[in-house]
Amino acid sequence: MTRNFFIKNFIIFTVCFSYLLSTMPLFAQSGFGQAIGRRKNNSSYTTKKDVTSFSSEEELGGFNNEENMSNRSITQNENSVVVQTQVYYNVHVLGDVSSPGIYRIFPSERISDAVTRAGGEAQNGSKRFVQLKRRGENKLLDLMDYRLNGNLDQNPYLMDNDVVLVPIKKGEVRIEGPVNRPGVYEILKPITLARLVNLAGNFASGFSSLESIRVIRYDDQEQKKVIEIASDKNSLSKFFVQKGDVIIIPHVLLAKNKFDYDLKRIPGDNIFYPTIDDNIYVIGDVAQPGPYSFIPQYNVRQYINMAGPYKNSRTKRVKIINRDGQIKFATGKESLNPGDTIIVPEKVVTWSKFLTYFSSLSSVALTSFVFWDRFGN
Repeated sequence: MTRNFFIKNFIIFTVCFSYLLSTMPLFAQSGFGQAIGRRKNNSSYTTKKDVTSFSSEEELGGFNNEENMSNRSITQNENSVVVQTQVYYNVHVLGDVSSPGIYRIFPSERISDAVTRAGGEAQNGSKRFVQLKRRGENKLLDLMDYRLNGNLDQNPYLMDNDVVLVPIKKGEVRIEGPVNRPGVYEILKPITLARLVNLAGNFASGFSSLESIRVIRYDDQEQKKVIEIASDKNSLSKFFVQKGDVIIIPHVLLAKNKFDYDLKRIPGDNIFYPTIDDNIYVIGDVAQPGPYSFIPQYNVRQYINMAGPYKNSRTKRVKIINRDGQIKFATGKESLNPGDTIIVPEKVVTWSKFLTYFSSLSSVALTSFVFWDRFGN
């Protein structure tokens, strides 16, 4: 019993002694239990000399009631202790976005980040005329300019209680043809054709400077008219594009073609406009049928090899469908044009199929012969 009593007391002594050793650095401080420094501002404190730790946040004066203590962290430099506060801003993201509402963001985030948190612009949401409302002031911002050109002036930082309003698109124009970014662009007022071409990334390869740029426009009575504009800089700077215009940039491969420009309604509906297809299509008995980029030096055989012909592909009976709908057999010497389709047929009877048919036929013949030999007489 004495032995057990001794063991229990030894264990208790060991635990207590270990605890005292772990807390000894705090008791060794001459300023333990007192404030270890004076407060400089909301987040920085100058410590007393040789003071390197403290027991609780209250020694720093505590936290304000308005602040979230779970967002506080404490770091220590050589002669100072810094209490870092994680600050959030509440921002209202409204208008034509996927999920309008109030979002908590960091001070380092910009308008584009807030719009992204709200799910991005909806299908009809404006990207060029986003409104920032702050303390009674309203500012228009062009997020497309920021995304395309990196203009940070159009994507400022946000402040607490800011309102970001994404309005519905009000006016659109469409530009098609050899430009780097063809598509629909939003405008509030008429802009020059030169400005629109710049928004679309300027002219791309294939642009025909000898042909006129055509602008399809409908008047108030919805009567269509086609306006031809020279492609020089002076003419582009003088002509103003209006809401609803469709601009067709000429392509060198379509220079001799004439189009009716039969547009149902512009630019929101599904419309027809002349385009240039820079692909060669390979279909039929190949491993990867589909479009392939047009390469002027490539012939039919090279395109078929790109698509991966099968063992049973009938490569000697390949057909070509031209862009105008004409069908011809490939000779291997003809030149291909963008938009052509190569059709690779499959062999109807292959050697493996012939062996299968022959084996089945032989089996039937042998069975018939045995049956006739046994029962025929």
